[in-house]
Amino acid sequence: MDFTLTEDQLLVQKLAREFAIREAAPAMKQCDEQACFGRDFLTRMGQAGLLGLSVPARYGGTGNDYVGLGLACEELEYFDTALRVILSVHVGLNSLTLLSWGTEDQKERWLVPQARGEKVATFAMTEPAAGSDVAGIRAHAPGWNRLPCLKRKARAKSTNCFRPITRSACAGTGPSAAISPGPNRKGSQCRLSI
Repeated sequence: MDFTLTEDQLLVQKLAREFAIREAAPAMKQCDEQACFGRDFLTRMGQAGLLGLSVPARYGGTGNDYVGLGLACEELEYFDTALRVILSVHVGLNSLTLLSWGTEDQKERWLVPQARGEKVATFAMTEPAAGSDVAGIRAHAPGWNRLPCLKRKARAKSTNCFRPITRSACAGTGPSAAISPGPNRKGSQCRLSI
């Protein structure tokens, strides 16, 4: 097996390294001291093409392979763990899930702007017993689609809407994940399962 990196993979690695040196490294100390993370980092990551890694060009991404995504994560991790976590969650947990199981409408509405950095994808668990074990979530929310949209208090125009996702949010017995159609929209929401 040949483990030589392709030209595209080397370009992604270089892009991520240069982004970290130019954009992240100068600001990380101040961010750590102030316990902050600027939304503008995500905008710049999107503009650089980092948030669209492994997402096909037709959905606003760069169309690179997963090795390229791994290399970008490695480069960002070298400079700051938070940047790597943001990239791997945004792309790996959310964007690639949308790509694999989202409807065409969901891909157009959410994946395209996520790949460009216009919308932010997140992942959060708050149950003490679950930790990082998604299958360990025990929350139950029958009628979850009637719950109000949870909005993060934000100053930026790009405030995103998040809905609670629980073990029994969708039909079935296993843990489920759903892509919210956004506030005040109706329709089939249980298209993804993990």
